[in-house]
This record gives sequence, C-alpha cells and structure tokens, in this order.
Amino acid sequence: ARSVYFVAPRPLRASSAMSIVGSRACDLPCGGRDRSPVPGRRIDRAAINIIRDMWGFDLLSVFDTPLYEDASRQIQVVVVLSVWTHGRDDGEGTGEMYLRLEYVPYVGMRYSHSPQSVLKGDLISSVRFPTPLYSHHVADLLEEWLERGTEHQYEAIAKFPQDIVRACGEHSTFEDHFKLSFSRIHDWRDEVKREREKQMATVALGAASVLMCSVQ
Repeated sequence: ARSVYFVAPRPLRASSAMSIVGSRACDLPCGGRDRSPVPGRRIDRAAINIIRDMWGFDLLSVFDTPLYEDASRQIQVVVVLSVWTHGRDDGEGTGEMYLRLEYVPYVGMRYSHSPQSVLKGDLISSVRFPTPLYSHHVADLLEEWLERGTEHQYEAIAKFPQDIVRACGEHSTFEDHFKLSFSRIHDWRDEVKREREKQMATVALGAASVLMCSVQ
C-alpha cells in the first residue's frame, strides 16, 4: 500500500523572512524546526463528494501525531474512520480501508484514503459503532468547514477533529483529551512567540550596532 504525501515547502531564506515581518505569514513557526511532509490531499468539494460516496463507517479512532510545523511536538490530532464495506458489491473489494482526516494550519483540511490508518502516532482511543455511521454526517461537517476559511487558525489543529468526533456522536468520549490538546497547542504557540521575539530582539540589536559603527 502506498500513502500519498505532498512535499513540504522549503523554509524561507532570511532575506525573505525579513520582508514579511509584521504580516500574517510571520505567524508561522519558521526556521530551525523539523518539518514533516504535508499529509494527504486537500479537502475540496470533489473530495467531499468522494467521502460522501463512501456510504458509512464502523470504527472511529483518534490519534496524536507529530506536528507538521514541528515534528518534535506530538500534538497534531488526527481522526481515522474505518470505511464500512460489508455486503457491498461495487467493485471496490472488501479489504479494510481507512479515511484519515486532519487540519494543517496555513494548508487547510487534509484527507487520505488508504489501507493504512496512521503511520506514526499514539492511539488515544477507538469507538466501534453498533451500526454503521452514514458518511453524510462527516461530509456535511466538511462542507461547513470549507465555507469558513479558517486556514490561519492554529486552534483548528484540535477544533477540526473535535467537530468531526461531535458529528459522529462521540464528543463525550474524547472531551477530556480535546481539552488537553487545546492546552498543549496554546503552550506551544506561546513558546514559539517567545522564541521569535527573542530572535527579533537579537536581529534589532545587531542592526543597531552596525548603524552605530557606520555613524562613527
């Protein structure tokens, strides 16, 4: 089985990074971080139609995986749904297939559909539905998110999977973990902000020293 990945964009050069200081792009954790490949494919209306045509799911799993922006932090929340295939005769076979859903800031909603669930990550918990969950519950939720335009919100790392779990009727099962996930994301963002402020202060001090030397 082969998982589909997109190549992560190259880090900005120092000159390019300085040119966007103060812009929204500067909110990205950039420089010196171990980035992973962007997972899966972009969720657009065509992808939502594909997911809607999956008919149903029989197992819901939630994983914590490494962040795309910082692979040393395992706080990316991923929802994996096992596609229900029993009794279907549509030429797709009856092998186990998984729908993986997650949100990458500044990239958007991502999905993959393959025999593999999660390549690297910690399983938080799984819930098997007594009867298959119709896929339109998930597809309708994805349509709502597609219309929101929240590509720049880091809280969506947890908010997006939380809404999927809620659409599946299992919010209470994972409620405590999502509270922990939001806390971890906020702590990580605060640390990134402090690190960037320190770097900018160093750059400003160096520029002032150069200016003083030039004046003298």
